[in-house]
Amino acid sequence: GLVDTAYAAETANSGTCGDNVTWRLSDDGVLTISGTGDMADFEWDGTPWCSVSSQVKSVVIKDGVTSIGDCAFGGCISLTSVSIPDGVISIGFAAFESCSLLTGVTIPNSVTGIGDYAFGYCSSLISVTIPGSVTSIGEAAFAGGSTSVNVSRENKNYCSVDGGLYDKQKTTIFHPGKIQNGAFRIPDGVTSIGDYAFDGYRSLTNVTIPDSVTNICYGAFLDCIKLTDVYYDGTASDWAKITIEEGNEDLTNAT
Repeated sequence: GLVDTAYAAETANSGTCGDNVTWRLSDDGVLTISGTGDMADFEWDGTPWCSVSSQVKSVVIKDGVTSIGDCAFGGCISLTSVSIPDGVISIGFAAFESCSLLTGVTIPNSVTGIGDYAFGYCSSLISVTIPGSVTSIGEAAFAGGSTSVNVSRENKNYCSVDGGLYDKQKTTIFHPGKIQNGAFRIPDGVTSIGDYAFDGYRSLTNVTIPDSVTNICYGAFLDCIKLTDVYYDGTASDWAKITIEEGNEDLTNAT
């Protein structure tokens, strides 16, 4: 009867998402994650709120939760804001991937790991600050967007240059940051272009590669469909010595 229907509607908007973690979605689109310990990890489209994910406008994670699970909020197309408490240690694989309306996120100084594609294809995410606590950032963590990454000076593993993400020694580029007028120049001194570094940068039309580069990693220029001009600072014989891994056809076809 009516009571059963009301109960069914209620249970569709709350439940568990970890051993000691629960979720509740309010009528106004606030998804609250509460409890203690880690969230569960999920497959894409496998979260308990998957059927109502388009209603999620903001995510509030409460104190006590220590991780954001794999694919937790990926594809929440109406999500505009997220609150992550101090105490969260890891942000999982594709945790916020393709949240195209997400405009900002503050990563607390408790987070040590950010998973592959964690903020990939977040096309409205203008900037992210990486705190000193972070020791690992996965492949394509900011792929396909023009997110400006700013790394805290206290961070011992990473640094940022003009919104791009590099290792502390500035020898590997992981994420370029914003592409100006379709062009990007990789800084002198970079020896390696990381896995999926330019993945999904469909506005990239020309790139300049310094002669310091010796390795272009897997998928570094994957899905760079408008890339037509590649400028190299070294000689043809220098270029021939560069190790270019698979998934870089958009680069090699342009040259």
